Amino acid sequence: MQLVADIGGTKGNFAIIDPAQPGRILAEATLASRDYPDLTALVRAYLDRSGHRPQRACLAVPGLVVAGRAVMATLDWVAEEGALARDLGLGSVRLINDLVATACGLPLLPAADLVTLHAGANRADESAPLPGEVRAVIAPGTGLGESFCTFDGARWGAHPSEGGHAAFAPHDDDGVDLWRFVHAREGFVTMQSVCSGLGIAMVWRWLSARGRGSEPAAVTAAINAAPDPTRELLGHLDTSERCRLAVERFVELLADEAADVALRLLPMGGIYLGGGLPPRLLPYLRDGRFVRRYLSHPELSYLHQTIPVRVVLNAKTALLGAVYHGG
Repeated sequence: MQLVADIGGTKGNFAIIDPAQPGRILAEATLASRDYPDLTALVRAYLDRSGHRPQRACLAVPGLVVAGRAVMATLDWVAEEGALARDLGLGSVRLINDLVATACGLPLLPAADLVTLHAGANRADESAPLPGEVRAVIAPGTGLGESFCTFDGARWGAHPSEGGHAAFAPHDDDGVDLWRFVHAREGFVTMQSVCSGLGIAMVWRWLSARGRGSEPAAVTAAINAAPDPTRELLGHLDTSERCRLAVERFVELLADEAADVALRLLPMGGIYLGGGLPPRLLPYLRDGRFVRRYLSHPELSYLHQTIPVRVVLNAKTALLGAVYHGG
């Protein structure tokens, strides 16, 4: 049996896979990542709950993986494959970046698991990728993950990226003011600082400091007191103009990042918006704001017209990718 997991800054999704039937899940569960002191404790808790003892594991984790060692900044964890295997009593453990797992899972998704925001230049048969074709993944969740995959003519290969930690470059006066606000609080300002779950909360704080958008005092107090302010503010989109403005600004920032990734990678196979936030904010992504911003990039705009953008609805894409990568 094989253990596969998609571990994020907020939660970890786990499954035991029957190797004879890779699509068959023998046991599945979700655990809160921050309830555990390290990756070993989190995985051990799942194994104890499942009652299964797999021989090997492929764990998708939120951070850089080099030579079998993972640094998970959003959780303040470090883990090594050999130590995990020894401590958990497994024959082998493979650690991969969670966005690599997401990229691996893309070819396994049916059309129903994708929503197209911008169709781009559709080929007659998009199910038959061209050799050398690139697909990019941008996944705002707790942080901002990125990766890409390439097709060699027979198989997709996924590649890690830490593009979410690249510098935030403002596109307008509001962006400059937001940059100054974040810089005063954090120093170096990354795209993750403003375009992620953490980023939405930061944008909301900026709007609050500037007195923008009406909001009931009870809502402001609840968000400020919440252990997860992003979750709290997303629950008040119907009652707080400020929360809606924060989400709308997030959508614009995500479009800016997609437009920049289009130029960096030339992903003619498409840009895929994964992570936990895009499916939840789908009405805001589909109201035209995202596409207008994406297509307004002044450099090589014909490329943006050509490159499609889709939202990944399947929350288990990285889990599927871990099966694909670990098989």
